[in-house]
Amino acid sequence: MLASPRKDSALGFHNALIEAEGVNHASGWSEHGQNARFEIIVRCLREFPDPDLRVLDYGCGTGDLYERLRGSISLKNYWGVDINPAFIARAKEMLWGGPPPRFTCENVLEEASWAKMIRWKPDVVVASGVLCYRGDKQDFAELVYRLFGCASQGLVFNVLDAAVPPKNRVNTPGIYRWKRSRVLALIDACGCNSYELIHSYLHNDMTALMRKKLTHFVCA
Repeated sequence: MLASPRKDSALGFHNALIEAEGVNHASGWSEHGQNARFEIIVRCLREFPDPDLRVLDYGCGTGDLYERLRGSISLKNYWGVDINPAFIARAKEMLWGGPPPRFTCENVLEEASWAKMIRWKPDVVVASGVLCYRGDKQDFAELVYRLFGCASQGLVFNVLDAAVPPKNRVNTPGIYRWKRSRVLALIDACGCNSYELIHSYLHNDMTALMRKKLTHFVCA
């Protein structure tokens, strides 16, 4: 993660980077870290049996994950959502090629936005990098509960791992790191009985794959 003058919340964090670096360089993550996360997300999405997926990308930023997904899996529909209007405006300006993806400014913790997501009925919701800011900590459980609830098949989200060797830890003020037990408690609170925790792709990261069914693997 890159340095930023504020890390109180996701909105404050990225607005500070937008002011300092411009909207195209305000993700807060290194290119290597982002690519590693996206590789795991693609791997998780490929586990679902449907050949074409409706994917809701919560915390889409300027649409970087969409660029990766459209070249890696078969997308039936894609909806990119972010709480930051500057990111959404930039995503809409991009020349994507083919049918334009949908990008809107929404907050799942607001009832109107949550209702829209439920009506859209995504197969899988992806939330990359949205559970990292200490200022938003009080909302994490409700956010995951709502995102998992509106998905028909599952949720994929990543967090920063607390089990990081001291030599590899960057002590960034305001950033929240997760113990495995807390991630498991979050999953359990959603009533999810089929899940995976994925480590080892980055030294400070963890991805959770939550499924609505006990298995989504296709049997031969």
